[in-house]
Amino acid sequence: YKVTSVKASAFAKNSKLQKIVLGKNLKKIKAKAFYKCTKLMKITIKSKKITSYGKKSFHGISMKCRFIIPKKILTKYKKMIRKTEG
Repeated sequence: YKVTSVKASAFAKNSKLQKIVLGKNLKKIKAKAFYKCTKLMKITIKSKKITSYGKKSFHGISMKCRFIIPKKILTKYKKMIRKTEG
């Protein structure tokens, strides 16, 4: 299956999730998708097509969490992810 979005609160408060790979077909991450996944330490984003991140989609994840993002879109995605926290 081609996963194109992560629904709102899909993994919210999942205390076992440690790492996740978001595939190349992903276009949207909705609100609170990974909200308070406190043990989430590594997020790999392969997609270059993401158009939106929902509010607080990564709020409450581990402060030591590493994002691995394609270099060509790193700056764009950083700005988009920071806006979700506001």
